[in-house]
Amino acid sequence: MWTDADRETYRDRGRRFPSDLTDAQWATVAPLLASYDPLTADLREMVNACLYLEKTGCPWRYLPTDFGPWETVRTWHDRFRAMGSGWRSLPC
Repeated sequence: MWTDADRETYRDRGRRFPSDLTDAQWATVAPLLASYDPLTADLREMVNACLYLEKTGCPWRYLPTDFGPWETVRTWHDRFRAMGSGWRSLPC
């Protein structure tokens, strides 16, 4: 049964896509990625893009441009998988 606390935790506060991480989820995930030097990529967006791909099953080239170039997302996707804690283990 949903409580007021549950509703507040899972409230959609303007996320573009339902698969986007909430601030609380990102706070949990961010320390796992602290060792990466993102250069010009926003790691939260890269995680959101990987989650979007996982949830929708869309082809790489159909990835919404909101996430940036699909090639950049693909690079980060591969890095996340290689690190052993791929996006499938992320809370969503």
